[in-house]
Amino acid sequence: MFSTTRYLALLTAFLAPMPAFSQASDGRIGIVRLQDALVSCREGKAAKKKLEADFTGKQNQLRNKEAALKRRYQALEKRKEGGEKAASLAKDLAAFEQEWMKAQQLRMTLQKELAASEAEMTQKILKKMRPLIQRLARKNGYTVVLDASQALYYPGDLDITDKLVEAYDKESR
Repeated sequence: MFSTTRYLALLTAFLAPMPAFSQASDGRIGIVRLQDALVSCREGKAAKKKLEADFTGKQNQLRNKEAALKRRYQALEKRKEGGEKAASLAKDLAAFEQEWMKAQQLRMTLQKELAASEAEMTQKILKKMRPLIQRLARKNGYTVVLDASQALYYPGDLDITDKLVEAYDKESR
């Protein structure tokens, strides 16, 4: 990650030649709220819905498993409080700990799978959006189109996100 000093130095180095750049063209800049565009287009909404459905099902299975483990642990605690010797509990406690570790590994695996699926779907949509961004830029005379997350400030009239989503949905029919 860039430190603030490095980021400002890089930004200054990038912006320093801008007067010459703007003389070569009118220097119009467009802004896209890319994350919003990705989740606002029809395909993005469908992908999000599918991911949530997949994740919810798996998460419910995991919750059920963790609830069963919690009940199992509480039963072990009752046995311990009831005076059962630690030696007789040791085997059951070891088995419980192994199951708990498996449940935690499953949780991490599910999170990784969700992140990978989300990244895959995002890249698929983004791959289709890039040419549309280029066409919108050429059509509307933008020299540069930036992601809004990279802009510290911009007037709202530079934002072409809605146009991008509309064009994407129209082309994806």
